[in-house]
Amino acid sequence: MIKVQELEEIKTIPQDELKQIKQNYQRGKYSSLSKSLKLFIRKNARKILVFKGEFEEEQKTKLTLEEAVRFFILDRKIIDLQSDIKEQLKEMDKELWYRGEKQENPNRDQTYMQWIKQYGAAWRIHRTREIVYVFNQSPKEYLGQPIPNRDSMF
Repeated sequence: MIKVQELEEIKTIPQDELKQIKQNYQRGKYSSLSKSLKLFIRKNARKILVFKGEFEEEQKTKLTLEEAVRFFILDRKIIDLQSDIKEQLKEMDKELWYRGEKQENPNRDQTYMQWIKQYGAAWRIHRTREIVYVFNQSPKEYLGQPIPNRDSMF
């Protein structure tokens, strides 16, 4: 189950990051993420309902289905492993290219390991924020229910 500390870390989004996510959404950069999200929710519908019940029992509070989906996403952190690996490899390749511009022949494996240590956790938090933002923008596509404040993360 998601820990309160993890939730706070993801919820506390810097305004410049939120602005970037909004711009990317408006430019249509999350269309494949949206498709993955739809599939993820469909494939995990029963698990989401079980998660909702367990969360409500553990936290002694009721969740809407929208909240349950958000918390389930936050708990899982990954909706499409293959897609996430591809995106991370793109970022690692950018770092490799950047280092190549600064020095001759950077070691690929070493560069990748350093990227994972230095940026991996932050990348995962950012990716999770993107997923939740996309969910919040089109809740009817996923659940058929509106969310009052579409620009909020939670």
